[in-house]
Amino acid sequence: LVEHAPEGILVVNVETRSLVDANRNACRMFGMNRAELMHSSLTELSAPVQPDGKDAVTSAQEHIREALAGGTPVFRWLHIGRDKREFPCEVRLVRLQSTEGPLIRASITDISERIRSEERQARLMRELDHRVKNNLATVISLVEQSAANTTSGEDLRASLAGRIHSIAIVHSALARSHWSGMQFRDLCLMTLGPYNLAGEAQRIGIQGPAWHLPADACASLCMVLHELATNAVKYGALSAQNGRVQLTWTSDRDCIQILWQETQGPPVKEPQSTGYGIRLIEGMIEHEFDGTAEIAYPRDGVLVRITIPRDSAQREANAA
Repeated sequence: LVEHAPEGILVVNVETRSLVDANRNACRMFGMNRAELMHSSLTELSAPVQPDGKDAVTSAQEHIREALAGGTPVFRWLHIGRDKREFPCEVRLVRLQSTEGPLIRASITDISERIRSEERQARLMRELDHRVKNNLATVISLVEQSAANTTSGEDLRASLAGRIHSIAIVHSALARSHWSGMQFRDLCLMTLGPYNLAGEAQRIGIQGPAWHLPADACASLCMVLHELATNAVKYGALSAQNGRVQLTWTSDRDCIQILWQETQGPPVKEPQSTGYGIRLIEGMIEHEFDGTAEIAYPRDGVLVRITIPRDSAQREANAA
């Protein structure tokens, strides 16, 4: 049973501080044959400093005293294999009845994968916490700014619903991809899809090279695209039956440029004041990406040119 046990098993003579037995799994863990393992000292098999912060000798003595007193201590331990690589283990000590002196059996389980899983889980929880805080902060800002820039409850409801919905659809898509980000083209199709059809005609053209966005950047650019489309539906090209929008982007070694060009809509007049939607676009690009958003109002259609430095386009926005 000991030889075929799923964990590694070592038997230690407490008086001589030497190993007197080891099973096959213990040999496999340490990367040694039985003879090599029997001739190794306990110090050679243990990291100098253990997970409890104590040196290996002091910590081992405490656990052994507990086992000799009849206890069954279970603790984490850092062992060292033949290749000098440290690997974390869970160890359980039991005193053995013997006429050969005080013997302790150590049952050893390699918990490297368990710890990696715990670290992944902790990392995911920290990332989730970070993203939830960011989303809540964004929603609070949207509520405050939308309320300050609308005059009726219905307008406030409509503007908030659209903006929050744009965040929600991107959040769902990113969750399905385990927060690995997405291609900008996919983000455009997802965000602009509801505005793109008029009967059988495509109203929004989308064209540009492959550009993979990190997760936080997706949410920010989705908000920008939503505002551009909303303004086009209310006042611009998408408010007219034959109106069109061409969305293109180009990339070079220094920056990425996004161009939003509206055509065949009603004649454009430059607004007397800057609305919240335009301020949101400019603020998002400036604060999240250190970029610029230039908005022009030629008579034949609104033109928006967004410039994002390449290093900002490839890092996580809001990385705190």
